Amino acid sequence: MGASGSGKSTVLHVLGAMDIPDRGAVEYEKRDLFGLRRSPRRAYCDRDVGIVFQFYHLLPELNASWNVLIARPAPSCR
Repeated sequence: MGASGSGKSTVLHVLGAMDIPDRGAVEYEKRDLFGLRRSPRRAYCDRDVGIVFQFYHLLPELNASWNVLIARPAPSCR
């Protein structure tokens, strides 16, 4: 929770491996997420990250539960 421009979306994008941080590290299971090669990082996205988008990314023909249950890879896991 915070003011517009305070970095809420940026933090979520970095945690979801959709954005690469300029500095620092993101550790997951005692490993630097961005120190991993692309293939293990993609596995992290596919296996461990679930993204429910706030706006138009939900499928209107499905109810909220089904939208959450659908397994879709992150849009651009880096």
